[in-house]
Amino acid sequence: MIENKEDIIVRYSEFNFAECSQFKEFNYEHEMTDIQKRMYFLMMHSEMQRGKGESLYSWSGRVGLSRSTAFGIFNKGNATMHSSVAQKIAAATGANEQWVQNGIGEPFTGRTVTNQVVSDSGSSRVETEGLTITTAIDKDKLQQAFETTEQALNDQHKTMKPEPKAEFITMLYTALIDTEKQKIDKKLLNTAIYLVENELSVQRHIMSPDKKTLLIIAIYTLYIDGASNVEALELSIKNLIRSAA
Repeated sequence: MIENKEDIIVRYSEFNFAECSQFKEFNYEHEMTDIQKRMYFLMMHSEMQRGKGESLYSWSGRVGLSRSTAFGIFNKGNATMHSSVAQKIAAATGANEQWVQNGIGEPFTGRTVTNQVVSDSGSSRVETEGLTITTAIDKDKLQQAFETTEQALNDQHKTMKPEPKAEFITMLYTALIDTEKQKIDKKLLNTAIYLVENELSVQRHIMSPDKKTLLIIAIYTLYIDGASNVEALELSIKNLIRSAA
């Protein structure tokens, strides 16, 4: 939940990076890259602020970054940023894409930056069996879409082929979420659902809606930066379903 406190104008050039010492991984003794500086600025002063006690990877996940992309930025200190990564960050935080990617211009155009308090409940985290997955997918809503679809099919004693079933579940999930606040790759989600349903059908295995949901979230999060690699995606799903059987 976000609570607006007051509107202030925050200039990047005046930002005191010592403020970031509240974050447990922050080490002010080490020189940050320009990209890291811009990211920490957005954690403090953007539409997608980092919550008190929220982990670095949790915030990165809410912004739409995969764990490997976040690792490259914050641990490896990548000196450049791909345009697709900049687009995701800009869309989530309200910042200018050119500034996010190259530091050109101002962080925000034509608006003031709002001081916000973001509670931990704003994090999109899935916790299961001691593991935490940070993702843009709403687990409860996706599971609801699966359960609603399968209950309707059971009640009518009908079945659906994997392709139309995946399209229907994706459509239902999209209707259940706020697409303005939750930016998702619908094509990747639809592909992940289809491949899971298809592989279950081929192997004649049954999986509960909650297990399917967790599997799809893991696959979606793993491949969000490589959604075009369908072969790798399909192979991962086959192996996961076989091992889960």
